[in-house]
Amino acid sequence: MSNEHHARYEAHRKEYPVNFPNSTTQNKVLEETLFPELSKARVEKDLREFTDPGLFKSRHCASKFGTLAQYWIFDKIHNITARSVDVGFVRNTTPQSSVVIKLPGLSNNSISIGAHIDSINQYGSENGSIDSMIAPGADDNGSGSIVLLEVFRAFIAHVAAVGVLQNEVQFHWYASEEIGLVGSRQVFSDMRDEDFPLRATLNLDMIGYPGGAGGTDKIGVQQDHVDKNLTAFVTNLVETYSNASAGNITCGYPCSDHASAFKYNYASAMIGESAYIRTYPFDPVSSNPFIHSANDTIENNIDFDYMMKFARLALAFVVELGDYDFE
Repeated sequence: MSNEHHARYEAHRKEYPVNFPNSTTQNKVLEETLFPELSKARVEKDLREFTDPGLFKSRHCASKFGTLAQYWIFDKIHNITARSVDVGFVRNTTPQSSVVIKLPGLSNNSISIGAHIDSINQYGSENGSIDSMIAPGADDNGSGSIVLLEVFRAFIAHVAAVGVLQNEVQFHWYASEEIGLVGSRQVFSDMRDEDFPLRATLNLDMIGYPGGAGGTDKIGVQQDHVDKNLTAFVTNLVETYSNASAGNITCGYPCSDHASAFKYNYASAMIGESAYIRTYPFDPVSSNPFIHSANDTIENNIDFDYMMKFARLALAFVVELGDYDFE
């Protein structure tokens, strides 16, 4: 995006801020019908498969396994629903593509929720080959990718039961985050080129590690490279639905895919694990010590009860805003 375009879009955002609800309206259907559909056992099964070294040595965007990972997500989507859904790939400059689902709404407005599918080992591989790299990426970001699948499963059942919602809802599995947000940047750049009416997007990144055994139940809510109004709404969702309390995350740089949406002047928010709840400046040493290595495995303190708190929050996000009148 040129500086001229960026300035124009920034001015437009300041002049026409997106308003979000001051309270929740879908409590009954979420608590009584939808949350019971979320399965911790299924999340664990899917994450074990997604991090199985016999299937994926890594999900690095430049490896053959990274491409296999996008098709694994694609196949899972089709296995979840018998109905025809608009699902496709958004290609970028790497071999790995993002996977995007679009569920139509009654209005022209849209919301989205996403998580990145790739992984990386910052130490490389023994022989220098990308395909031999070991990067299971259980927390970063298998946790977000698999919770997003589980949320999609519950949400598609909700749509089947109640009919088309007010707004289009998109689910994004972003490619190539670890090398510079490449996949999400392409997704949101394409949207901006079309002046697409995306009103809100939520990013899930690293939601499985609560700080080790006996760690906190807090959910981190990103405070920079985000929309303040949407972030306030997400914080309210944390307190209302997740069975956890909220804490603030500040990276100090564009640290995940929410920053791509923010760059293209879409209202973005992000949630992450409590190990990131620290004061500014962001200190990577205080986060999960196993990420970006061969040791980012389920066995190294992935907490599925903790992940399900994020699943409740993410499902509440799409259900609440899916039927919200943005006009």
